[in-house]
Amino acid sequence: MHWTGRTSFDTSCDTSRSSQCPVTVRGALVIRICSGRRHQIRVHTSYVGHPTVCDGKYTASATFLSDRRWCERNFIHRHRLAFQDAGGALHEALAALPADLEAAVSGLTPLDTDSAAGLRSWQGSFSSASSGPDSWDACVQLHDGSPQREELSTTGHEPSGARGLGRQFAFMIPGPGCIFREILLGVQGDSTRLLRQGDLGAAHPGQQLFEPRLASQSASQDFRSTETFNSEAVSAMLDFVDYSRSVPLGIFSSMCTSADDVVICVAVRTAIGKANKGSFNDTPCEDLLAPLFKSVVEKSKVDPKLIGDIQIGNVSQPGAGAATSRMAQFLGGLPFEAPSMAMNRQCSSGLQVVANIAANIKSGVIDIGIAGGVESMSMYNMASAFNPERFSKDIASNELAASCLMPMGITSENVAEKYKVSKDKQNAIAVASHQKAIAAQKQGLFSDEMIPVTTKVKAKDGSVSVVTVKADEGPRADTTLEGLSKLKPALKVDGSTTAGNASQVSDGAALVLLARRSVAQKLGLPIVARMRSFAVVGVDPNLMGIGPAFAIPAALEKACLSVGDVDIFEINEAFASQAMMTIEHLKIPMEKLNPKGGAIALGHPLGCTGARQIATLLPELKRQNAKLGVVSMCIGTGMGAAGVFEGEHGSSSTGRKQCDGALCPVWVIRRAALPLVPRVGRLARSVF
Repeated sequence: MHWTGRTSFDTSCDTSRSSQCPVTVRGALVIRICSGRRHQIRVHTSYVGHPTVCDGKYTASATFLSDRRWCERNFIHRHRLAFQDAGGALHEALAALPADLEAAVSGLTPLDTDSAAGLRSWQGSFSSASSGPDSWDACVQLHDGSPQREELSTTGHEPSGARGLGRQFAFMIPGPGCIFREILLGVQGDSTRLLRQGDLGAAHPGQQLFEPRLASQSASQDFRSTETFNSEAVSAMLDFVDYSRSVPLGIFSSMCTSADDVVICVAVRTAIGKANKGSFNDTPCEDLLAPLFKSVVEKSKVDPKLIGDIQIGNVSQPGAGAATSRMAQFLGGLPFEAPSMAMNRQCSSGLQVVANIAANIKSGVIDIGIAGGVESMSMYNMASAFNPERFSKDIASNELAASCLMPMGITSENVAEKYKVSKDKQNAIAVASHQKAIAAQKQGLFSDEMIPVTTKVKAKDGSVSVVTVKADEGPRADTTLEGLSKLKPALKVDGSTTAGNASQVSDGAALVLLARRSVAQKLGLPIVARMRSFAVVGVDPNLMGIGPAFAIPAALEKACLSVGDVDIFEINEAFASQAMMTIEHLKIPMEKLNPKGGAIALGHPLGCTGARQIATLLPELKRQNAKLGVVSMCIGTGMGAAGVFEGEHGSSSTGRKQCDGALCPVWVIRRAALPLVPRVGRLARSVF
């Protein structure tokens, strides 16, 4: 056999020789072709000149033909190599290449086998293993599959004799208890065989999804079995494999927990006051945050000295709230040893700091942290700090830069016009928001998340009274479609955005205590949820409100979930137009949206909102006995953010199986098998 590389490498091998063939090295990629009837190709990374070769525990197999079409269709795709033969069979033997190989393999080009001496079929078996999350190696062992020697045709079609060689497809199907079932199918001629199946653990995985349709087939454990599957059974399996990424990683990973999970121990908030005329009109941000700091410590029983970091989201306070967060920390009784910072990503600030603390925990910087947000739109507002004269004069000549100064209400009108969101639709969302919020208040559904705050209120006559605020002030029971339809557009004569279908300006605060699971369990801290993923994306500033429609899929993809897997969506209703656009774009069922009301009814204290949404979401997941929730919002200047959370319903010991690091099958699939799922299903279907 003679292979000639076009530009990337040049490797020759005479199969009759007994000596080892030359080694070609390109970057971190090493390809070794050995002689004799047992051929091997090993791909591995090299560290200080010492290669690491795997000998792992999880296997998958495939067969490919080294013909011209296979070589031409050989392609490189992020973190893995995939090989496809003339019949459409997929060889994913190198699916687990580590990230540091990506640059090395990106320069390789397809091999040219016009000079191939004959046809050779190889049965490749894939193994992978890891000593830890920082290293991953993959190797392929190729065995002589047939003595046939037929010259390839120039069309790239496989010779008639190749049909007898067969192809194999192997899948590791996940299931309850972090266990896999290995299914090995073989194709020979027009028949499909179950070559092998067996559990890679103590439980039967994947039963609910595909086993019932295969139950009529008596599965042989003999690799040499000649029993064939019917087309319905094969289709059932391929349907499962091609189901979605949520099957192997999204839903499945909910069955397992890890000591390194980032968990939420406590999430609390103040009531939300109406800005300029509500109970918090004269309440500084420090006085909103301080009771929450005290509550977090009391509810969790955490030692304040163990808190590794505090991050507070804030938009409009002087100094971006840097002094505010630090002073509030001290007023709340936390020691000076706990560092703090303020963070501003506009309306997503409260969620962004939760993601920041989670990232610090995940990376090992800290074990416990507090994130939250605060805003007093009564005492400070964005307009008071906005002075266009201080911006660069070049902004006017740059369309995107200039669009960042566009009023938020105009971006709402742009969204409504572009995505055909009528005023009636916007008003319907607004009415629903108020109705759900009022119903939740009557049922006492906010009691688990809300901390009463005692403050002083100054009346118009100058008198001062002491009040305890323990209910949101925004929801109105008298909100109706008829009433909203009479409101005039806020910014455009022919517009659809009104004061009734946009969020309220508000005052409020919220805090979230996060920890590493192992630390929370060791200290006996409550665990109410874990953070599954976070994403922030950029969109056209002129259409600022569409951010959630793109941030939510990005966050779900990171968690390997789909929209249909989510039980509750807490989407900030900055404007009804953008909320409706997100719902329609992602096909979110209305009953899953903001079950206790959204910002149109509750209010939108800018830096607080993301943390407030989390505090609202988690008790509702518990009440509904639901599992997965999403928090999302649009962001001024054209962005969107989203976080995915999984409820664990208030226990420091969830009772679910905890997986051990690199040996956890979820982790193994995350690094190796995920790329296989969608393509194997699609490509194998063309063969079957």
